[in-house]
This record gives sequence, structure tokens and C-alpha cells, in this order.
Amino acid sequence: MDLVGPLRERGNRFNNDDPVGGRHSSADQYVSAGIGQSGPAPSIDVPPAGRGIPQRWLLGATPPRIAGQAHTAAMRLHRLALLVLFTTVVAAGCSMLPAQFGGHADPTVEIDVAYPAGCGEFDLSDRRCRAIVESLAGQLDVDLPMVREIRLLGDPGCGRGPNVLCTRTTSFIVRVRFVRDDGTAAEGSQFCGVGGQYSILCTETPEVRISAPTLNGYTDIPCAGEAPDGCASPVPTIDPAVAPDASPLRIATLDIPLDHVGHYEIPVGMAVLPNGVLTEGSFGLANPHQDGFILLSEGAMSLVVAGPDGQPIWNVYEQGWREGTETVDVTLVFDVESTEPGRVLQVRDVVVR
Repeated sequence: MDLVGPLRERGNRFNNDDPVGGRHSSADQYVSAGIGQSGPAPSIDVPPAGRGIPQRWLLGATPPRIAGQAHTAAMRLHRLALLVLFTTVVAAGCSMLPAQFGGHADPTVEIDVAYPAGCGEFDLSDRRCRAIVESLAGQLDVDLPMVREIRLLGDPGCGRGPNVLCTRTTSFIVRVRFVRDDGTAAEGSQFCGVGGQYSILCTETPEVRISAPTLNGYTDIPCAGEAPDGCASPVPTIDPAVAPDASPLRIATLDIPLDHVGHYEIPVGMAVLPNGVLTEGSFGLANPHQDGFILLSEGAMSLVVAGPDGQPIWNVYEQGWREGTETVDVTLVFDVESTEPGRVLQVRDVVVR
């Protein structure tokens, strides 16, 4: 079964043209303990579509009322303090961001150091520094064997000069200049922002970005035109006469040895859905970080629930409702860029029902 093709068609982030062929009858070879039926796993409550967000954005309670001029003076000082704080934050801009993702603490300081000796100037480990250099070389189409020198530089366009506001929403990490054997040069910069916690380029301890049907917009209502006329109709409820014929899949522990670099498709098992309606498809990890290994696609790991037609289920409205029951295959899909010997990906609490 080609799981990668349908994923690509449905907008999944994986991109692998050579999926592992064939099927396995079970995941026994990947399991250390605890596989099979178990007690109910923790469920994840997904708020109904359209539910409002509580208005709880107040910074604090209203200060007690103070009579006369003392109250007026206090309020003026309060406003002045807020203005100074706001101005400081805006003016600092980029220089306040690197604390999260690394990089040199003061972007106004001119830095020009050799790679790899100078990685520490930007608070980068050798592993992360190498990953950034290799990533930028690929983006710039630089052939590293044809490079005679690599320089690590500071930020050229943020926070330079007096009275210059830096209003970036991303964090500058490092600028890399590649000097080729023929004397030509190319340079690029690494920035990090939203989603950077999943990439070795942005943090020394990247997280695994897990993806599963009911964790990623499963109840989002697709609309082909103006709402509500152009939107999908509600999915019928599960037939009480069919519900007893359903068979959920629950796996408490699934340990996956990361014994090679490349593509992984791990068969987890099968579930029988009442009326083809997926109520929950989720999983977790014992350690949410990429500890001793790096996953491609910014740390992505997906739980794929596929019907008899091989199409993954990602949205309840697209899946719809069927007569009777529907059997689905459950697979974990991810790609390993690098791994240290003996590393194990510890999957926990797989639930498909």
C-alpha cells in the first residue's frame, strides 16, 4: 500500500518517493512491552468548531481606588511606566529574541569568525552549527568541497546604529559566508521563529512534531463557498445498532529502534470504526524531544489512519458516514535524517476508535 502518495495529495508534509514496500502482519518486532488491548487511554478533548475563546487577556486586576491627587499621580506614573516598557521592548526587537533560539546576544557587535572554531561565539554547539552551515549551503547551491573558507558573521540588517528600531518577528541566529576556491562568495542567514522548536537549526533540543487525525484540524468544516451555504453538512451520528460491532485499537507502549537512516513505516494494527466515523486518532511520546536523533520535515512524525481505499483520514467531513462498519489500517510514518547507535523512539498511548 502506498501511504506516502495519498499523504502528499492531501497536503501532508511528508515527501518521500520511495516508500517501504510490502506489509507486515504485526508490529511485534518493534515492541518492547505492553502491546495489545489495555485500559482506556487518556482522551484528548477537541473543542467544537466555532466555540468562542474566553476573554481572559487582562494583565491584572483593577488597582484599588485612591482618592484625590495621590490617585491621579499614581495613574500618571503607571501610564508612564507602561510607555517606557513598551518602547523598550519595541526598540530591543531582535536583540531580545535570540535568548530563545541562541545567537549572539548583542546584534550591534561586529563579529567575523572562522567556522567551525567560532561557533561558540553564537552559542552554537558543533552539531547545530554544522547543521546550519550544511542547510544554508544547500539553499545557496554551494558545493562544500569547492569551498576554501567559511566565515560566521553577525546580523547586518537589524539594530545597527543609534535610534534604529528593530521590528523583526524572527530571531537572527548566524550569517554564513562561503568563499569558493575561485574567489567568489555566497552568504545567507539563519533565522528562527514560530515552529523553530522542532528544528535542530533553531534549538539544541528540538521537539518531535507529532501529527494525528484528531490532533490536527479533524473537525474543521470545509467550505467551497460562502458560509454556511457552501459548507459541508453535519456528519450523522453513529448508529446505536452498529456501535457494538466496532473494535478500537489501543496500544500502551510501542518502542521503535532507530537502527537506520531513512524512511520508516511502522504497522501499528487495525481498528474497526462504526459507520466509518473516527472519534479519536492520537498518540504520544515518552520523550517529546529528538534525543540523539534528527527527523526530517522539521521533526514530523504522523499517525496515519487509512481506509480500505488506502486514503488517509484527516477530516471528519471528508471521511463522511458509511453503512455498517469500516476497517482501517494504522501506521506510524516518519523519516530519520541522523541517529546515534541504540536510539529508540518511545511511542505511548496509541488510540484509534
